[in-house]
Amino acid sequence: MRFSNLVRGVHRNVEEFIAQRIKAVGLSVEQYRILEALTQTDGRSMGSLAAVVFVDSPTLTKIVDRMVSSGLVYRAPDANDRRKVLIYRARRGAQIFESLSGVEAELQAELARVLGDEGLERLTAGLKRLLDGVEAVPANPVSQGTAQGARAFDG
Repeated sequence: MRFSNLVRGVHRNVEEFIAQRIKAVGLSVEQYRILEALTQTDGRSMGSLAAVVFVDSPTLTKIVDRMVSSGLVYRAPDANDRRKVLIYRARRGAQIFESLSGVEAELQAELARVLGDEGLERLTAGLKRLLDGVEAVPANPVSQGTAQGARAFDG
């Protein structure tokens, strides 16, 4: 199986694992990830949030708009630069996310069951290196005459 298919399959399984555990509170996986990111660092710009949750800006705007309407997050001006707007967790969003605090631990436990603790550590380290490496690849290597670069991460 091609590497890209394996990554897509694992991503799909992980997203489904999370979705099954959060559906009772009415969150999407994307909303869960946004609350998770804001729990780590509250008051993020849309650009920062998009980069952390791996969602494009137009999609993120729509998701955040729905979350604002639902009272999960709110927008406020950046105290250091009033031209910027930051996204913060609302009390309701923080409470809902707190109620789901075991989801990531459950996922980690399941992955450790499948891979073993050492295997999970190695996989995590490898994925971090790969993600950093993929982010370093030019945005459009084919147009730069390096079709080989477009296949570099798709074994």
